[in-house]
Amino acid sequence: MALSPVNYNHVISALQSCLISLQASFCESGMALNPSKSVAILFGTPQRLKSVSDLKCITVANTTIPLSDKVKILGVTVDSNLTIGLHTKALSKSCFYQIRSFRQIRSSLYDAMAAFVASALVSSRLD
Repeated sequence: MALSPVNYNHVISALQSCLISLQASFCESGMALNPSKSVAILFGTPQRLKSVSDLKCITVANTTIPLSDKVKILGVTVDSNLTIGLHTKALSKSCFYQIRSFRQIRSSLYDAMAAFVASALVSSRLD
């Protein structure tokens, strides 16, 4: 749902109503929605997000969930502006860590094997 500064209270109420229905559906199916492990985020342009800056949390199943400026979905970290800069930074950091740790065993490998292992280490992080 689009959130504008004029009607965001109505939209948040509708969202919370949907989440209550979702939780009831989960309970009927024997599943549980755990609000204490949930994260809420608003996506938008920086200007639009500033216009609703007084919104700090939402309520789901009588649990207050604070709004976050980043969230990890299926292993990808996105921020409230829907960019993957944070994910790219974390991925680069992980790849550099693997390469630095590889230096400890590099001298005991042949060149072809070293290239294969280095490629495998980095590509496993990219997949």
